[in-house]
Amino acid sequence: LLLTEHVGVTLAQSEKKLDLDPRLSRDHIVENHNRRREQLKKLLADTKDKVADHESGRNLLEDEEYERLTNRIGLYEKKLQKMEGPMDEREIDKIMQRQKMRAERFGHTEL
Repeated sequence: LLLTEHVGVTLAQSEKKLDLDPRLSRDHIVENHNRRREQLKKLLADTKDKVADHESGRNLLEDEEYERLTNRIGLYEKKLQKMEGPMDEREIDKIMQRQKMRAERFGHTEL
């Protein structure tokens, strides 16, 4: 009986910590999205610079590397297109729910 009460308190405390975790807040999710978008813009610019340097003869790449980087440019641009504009509330809700479920599944009270 004592063990059951102790486990119940721990479980309730875990749920409370999950609700209070700042990584589950809307602001944190939007900030993280914006940070990732800026990081992706930098990756795109760096990749385009490498391809341009190769095409101008300044810094030649192996054929495989050149092909990989040119493919990435399209992928980065496509991803950036999806990330432009403000985040949809439904998308934020989905992310919050997914993070909460992941934390509960792995028993993390601190993500």
